[in-house]
Amino acid sequence: MIRLLLALCACAAQPPRAVVARSTLPENIRVQLPTHGIVVWIAGEQGSLFVTLDRDTKMIRTRTVRPASDETQARTLRAEDTKRLWSLADAAWRTSRGPSHPPHLDYNEVLAVGDGDDAFYLDGHGSIEAPAAAAAVRAMLDVSK
Repeated sequence: MIRLLLALCACAAQPPRAVVARSTLPENIRVQLPTHGIVVWIAGEQGSLFVTLDRDTKMIRTRTVRPASDETQARTLRAEDTKRLWSLADAAWRTSRGPSHPPHLDYNEVLAVGDGDDAFYLDGHGSIEAPAAAAAVRAMLDVSK
């Protein structure tokens, strides 16, 4: 009984997610985002990088798009890595988005998280500065290597 009460208190203590409809996401993100997953998009002058985690299949996919090429690599992640990445993304979903900046023309980071029809979307208009979201982005990039 005490464990149940502690679990209920822990759930009640979490801030709610800032939910947007998946259908409202930009097309280039929406097509990459699995039903239950995470997408990090890094765009720069030399091209762009998509790192996608599919939570259901525990697969991570890295897609590099340059003016003359489009390469994709995929591999299975350990269950612990999948759980850690999902926890970081969920923390980003539940915390402040950080300051808003005017868009940068030469570099941008985007974090999107999908959970069924619900989604979280953060465009850094440059580097993402919100600490929880920045941690999720860095962890996704580290695991993708």
